[in-house]
This record gives sequence, C-alpha cells and structure tokens, in this order.
Amino acid sequence: MVVKPVGEHRKLLKSTGPILNYVFDHHPPYYKSTYYNTRYGPHFETDNVTNITVQNGDTLFLSCRISLLQDKTVSWVRRKSGDTALQLLTVGKQTYSGDSRYQIEFQYPNNWRLKISQANKNDEGVYECQISTHPPKVIIYYLHVNANDTQKRAKRKANEHSCVIFGQVVNGDT
Repeated sequence: MVVKPVGEHRKLLKSTGPILNYVFDHHPPYYKSTYYNTRYGPHFETDNVTNITVQNGDTLFLSCRISLLQDKTVSWVRRKSGDTALQLLTVGKQTYSGDSRYQIEFQYPNNWRLKISQANKNDEGVYECQISTHPPKVIIYYLHVNANDTQKRAKRKANEHSCVIFGQVVNGDT
C-alpha cells in the first residue's frame, strides 16, 4: 500500500464541480476533527488533577477510568518530588517497578487502578496515568503521605536511647 501525502490525496479528489472542490479543500477528513477525537477517541472519565493525602502505612488506589480505549495502552509513571525524571510503574496489565508494593489492578470495564501498599514518605510525588495517543493523554495525581505524630515521637525517643553499630542495635540503657 502506497501512502500519498495529503496534497496528492486532495489532487485525486479534485472535481470539475466548484462545490466539490470547496468541500475537499476546506473540510478536513472526519477522523482529524476535534469533535471526532474527543467523542470517539480514548478519554478519561475523571478530572485531570487530583490531590490525595494518605496516612503512613495505608494502602491506596489511584483510579484511572478510560472510555473507548480501543487499541491504545494505559501506563502509570511516577515523578518523585523535586525530580523531573520519570519512573515507569506499569504498562497495560504488566508491572515494571522493582518495588512489589506497586501493582496494577484492572477493574472491569474501564478502571486501570494503581495500588500502592503500605505508603510511606518516599512514595510522595506526582503520579500520571497515560494513554498512548499522540500526543499522550495524561491525568495527574499529587500524592502526599502524612507521617503519624505518634510514630515520629516514638522514632525520636528510640533514636535518643539507642544507636546502630555494624547493623546491631545497642540499647543505650545497658
């Protein structure tokens, strides 16, 4: 199959009638219109930017509901706070993170949920659900993890009375 540039394609469609020339020259093909892409192409069913705050140790789900996915692929990526580099977490139903706390859970018919078990402060950052369109369509989640005050105080108290020597914990009371 030979693909012809748009200009040559229009030459083939030229007609001797002035009305048809106007139609071919001034109206793009139906599949290139904005209405067609938003109505019939893949799109998110939720808002674009979401702030989520969880407690340290909680399990959370980031939902990504997509209508009319067709032959496109869904991916989850992460940007750590203050970093511009992307970390690939999932592609389709496959998890690519070395951290087993990250899992993709597809919920029929159209929810691509990212599950994060035992969330901690290191999980804070920007999470993006992406559809493999050109350009990619993205929905963004900002995750903030609150550390419990009681856990902070317990850690501070433990640090005052103990120290680590060659991987062995030595209590300061003895």
